[in-house]
Amino acid sequence: MNKYLISFLILIVFVSALVTGYLFLNNSQQKNLTQNPVTQNVPKINNQKNVPSETVTLTSTGFNPQVLTIKTGTRIVWLNNSGVVGTVNSDNYPTNLLYPFLNFGQFANGSSFSTVFNKPGTYTYYNFLSQNQSQKGTVIVE
Repeated sequence: MNKYLISFLILIVFVSALVTGYLFLNNSQQKNLTQNPVTQNVPKINNQKNVPSETVTLTSTGFNPQVLTIKTGTRIVWLNNSGVVGTVNSDNYPTNLLYPFLNFGQFANGSSFSTVFNKPGTYTYYNFLSQNQSQKGTVIVE
């Protein structure tokens, strides 16, 4: 056989093995995110007296409500009902450093996390994983 043909066949086998390995690992990670959702900082709201709370739901079209005005000391619970893995990340893209405490990372469909807003201000965030640029939210703390 021609040495160029043999080299070409070896290259095809090598590239095929790389692609198959990548797809296998990527599929395993996606299964872990959906089969074993990690719930971060899940509140026990019923056990916390005198802590007002509000819920922001991530849906397939964005955060609902998109703008929420609350009093200082209110707990916000983000609930993912989008059908896919989502995130809450602080503005500004891509560093997410404007409000670091809002960088919760990924949360699976059906899971939630929360934080208490103790300082007045306007806090903006977005779903980093969304292709839809309108998946943004704002919390106004008075």
